[in-house]
Amino acid sequence: MGKDLREQIYEDFHSSPYTGLVIDESTDITSEAQLLVYGKFACGCRIVEEHHCCLTLHSKTTGHDIFSTVDTFFTENQFDWCHVIEYFIDGAPSMMGRNIGFQGILQRKFPHFIVRFVSRRTRNNIYKERRKLKSNAPGKPTSERVFINENLTKRNKHLFSLANEERKKINWKYIWTNNGRILLRQSNDSRVIAIRSEKDIEHIKNPMDNPRNPN
Repeated sequence: MGKDLREQIYEDFHSSPYTGLVIDESTDITSEAQLLVYGKFACGCRIVEEHHCCLTLHSKTTGHDIFSTVDTFFTENQFDWCHVIEYFIDGAPSMMGRNIGFQGILQRKFPHFIVRFVSRRTRNNIYKERRKLKSNAPGKPTSERVFINENLTKRNKHLFSLANEERKKINWKYIWTNNGRILLRQSNDSRVIAIRSEKDIEHIKNPMDNPRNPN
């Protein structure tokens, strides 16, 4: 890859507010391990995927070695892990391992990634049981909870924040989201109120006045 083209790709990747990574481990003809790194990023109105680099693993191919090599590449090019919201890796144990694999190390250091499920049923089952999830990361108590939140739109994030503030003021017990919908409940026995707009927030003080919110 030409130097000018590489610098332009890196600049576009660096400027993108959200990015993704595709990382694949391979072996060259000299039996030396190589990491192929591709970046996904916003470029104007398009989402593009470009080859970033081929990184040599000079020692072992453990999850720690893979993460350390990619992290060094990020540091040298002033890339920010906080902009990476998704990643794609192969199924090798050094990649997928929850404790010492690349995936496990990355999620412990930067626990903010968006997970995309292939199956909606799997997604719904995991989200339904999210309160039961516990961490099994080494060095951490097994009772430590794992938190999962839905990825809301900017508008719904704002509505959720406003609704939560009002919930606290009027001492309602529950607020949550389900498939992007914002839901409130005053107590265990009360009906569910859906928040679709700021007007609905005004009605939660007197929910019976709002006919659009059946249980």
